[in-house]
This record gives sequence, structure tokens and C-alpha cells, in this order.
Amino acid sequence: MALPNIRSITQAEFLRVFRELGEPAYKAEALKQFLFKEGVTDFEHVTTLSLAVRRQLALRYDAVMPEIASRAVANDGTVKVLLNWAGTTAEAVLMPSVKGKTICLSAQSGCRLRCGFCATGTLGLKRNLTCGEILDQILVLSGEGAISRVVVMGMGEPMENLDELIPALAFAISEKGHSLSRKKVTVSTVGLCPEIERFAAEGPGVELAISLHATTDEIRTMLMPVNKKYPIEMLMRSARIYAERANAKVTIEYTLLEDVNDTDADAGRLARISRKYQMPVNLIRYNKVSDLPFSPSPRLDEFALMLKGKALGVTVRRSKGSSIQAACGQLAGALR
Repeated sequence: MALPNIRSITQAEFLRVFRELGEPAYKAEALKQFLFKEGVTDFEHVTTLSLAVRRQLALRYDAVMPEIASRAVANDGTVKVLLNWAGTTAEAVLMPSVKGKTICLSAQSGCRLRCGFCATGTLGLKRNLTCGEILDQILVLSGEGAISRVVVMGMGEPMENLDELIPALAFAISEKGHSLSRKKVTVSTVGLCPEIERFAAEGPGVELAISLHATTDEIRTMLMPVNKKYPIEMLMRSARIYAERANAKVTIEYTLLEDVNDTDADAGRLARISRKYQMPVNLIRYNKVSDLPFSPSPRLDEFALMLKGKALGVTVRRSKGSSIQAACGQLAGALR
């Protein structure tokens, strides 16, 4: 019978094992360094642990890396991998730019929130990824070159998986981990208000991106059913709480959809939201997804000009990897 993979156990179980072995918590963190930074797959090489502990771990677990079920490279240099942990799959993306390489991570396999313009939502939720599975994505894609930034904007809703995401991000920014500045890590959320406020209190103070995508509750509820529970004003108040308590930058993400959210009136309302809550806007060109009834707005540049000088700030995200279905909203990888 195959042993469970230590990379796929929950953070709580990871810590429980060390308690059962009579080892302090810092030993568990040391093992993380070997597994998720150095890529060790044999406990015998974890020299900071005693031989007895290494043997006990080897009796309970294996440490094999996830299978790279597929790998695709776009003409702009974007790399997308589909990772497989014994049947659970998720996609991660490496995006090159003149400023360095950014890794886009997934927090879940699939997603239950079913935003109308997103391919991942068509899958439904398979399960949360564990802390180790999130870190595996960084480890695998770090093999493609040194990384300068991490965004948690892949498959799933990060706020639904804080028990695993928070320790993963803590490792990513730690000196014994990937030594990333917290200002070089951004988590995107559709807007689960209680979880945003929990993330402010317990998280490592990374940057936050709010997936707004509409300026009225009517349109946002049509696009994003979560808005029924957490409408725009409630969401933006929680986002402001995050900015203040975490002392971190919060950005508004806005994907422009033709004849849905791209009117002059939308631009005016978005500018007012940006000013009221003191958050800049990141405009996103919609990446077409087969079988979904939306198209990219031809007004992207015009819309950006309408925001300029009225919103707190505005940038246009030029998505990468669309030729391999690796751009924003296109991740829907599954084993075939």
C-alpha cells in the first residue's frame, strides 16, 4: 500500500506529526526548507533531523514531487504547468517580463464560486490545496528561472483556504524560504468579507487585489454570485480594513467585458469607488473562454483614459499566455 505524500498533508497534520515524534515546531519548519525550497525527496537527506526521526518519517510518508502532467510554453515566453498530486490537479503559470519573472499560483483545485466569465468556475471545487502543494508550485516553476514576484491569482478562491495559504505565504517571504518581500506577493479575492478581515489579522501582510469587475450590485451579482452575500459596499469596507490593519496596498481588479461593464457611467462609478476607498485600479483585458458568453471590450484604452486623473491611479494589465490558455480567467486544467 502506497504511503501518503508528506507534500499533500495539511499544515495541521504536518505540525501534529512532529508533536507526536516529540520534536519542536521549528524542526517542522526546517523540514519545509528541505522539501519546498531545496526539493529533497528522500528524508535521509534532511540532515537537521535525527536519524531516528528521519526513519520514522520514512515509515509514515513518501516525499515524491508532484507529476508535471503537462507543460506548455506560449510565444511570449509564458510557461504553464499542470501539476498532479495523486489525482488532484492544479495549474500554475510563470510569466516573464522586463521586471523579472512572476509566478501565478493556485490555492484550490477547481473553484465553487462560479464567476460567470472564469473557466475555473466551470470545474466546481475539487478540494483545497495544502500548504505543501501551494509551495510545490513555486518550487517547480523556480526551475524555469529566478522569480521576483508571486501572485495567488490562479485556480480557486484563496480566502477559502487560509489555513493552508497563510503558512505557505509565511514560508515564501521568510529568510529560510524564498525570501520574497511581502510587497512582491499579491493575493486576489472575489471578496469574502470575514475571511479578508481574518487575513488582515493573521496573514503576513502581503498585498491584496479585489476582483470587483462591476460598479453596480445588479451587474456584479449577475457576473459573480458571491455578491449576493457580500455586496460592493460591504466588500470595499472590508478591503479598506485590510489595507489599514495589514498596512498593505490594496488594488481593485476590473476585467472589461463588452456591453456589460464598459460604459462611461461605469468609468465614473469606478473612479469614485477608487477615490473613496483610496485604491488604484488595475484594468484587465478579458481573455476569451470557450462556451462562456462574454467578449473583450474594445474600449479598454478609452476606458483607461476616462479613469486617468479621476481614479486614485490606473494601470492596464496586458495578460500573458492566452495562446496556451494561461491568462487571467482561463485556467481549467484537468487530467485527460
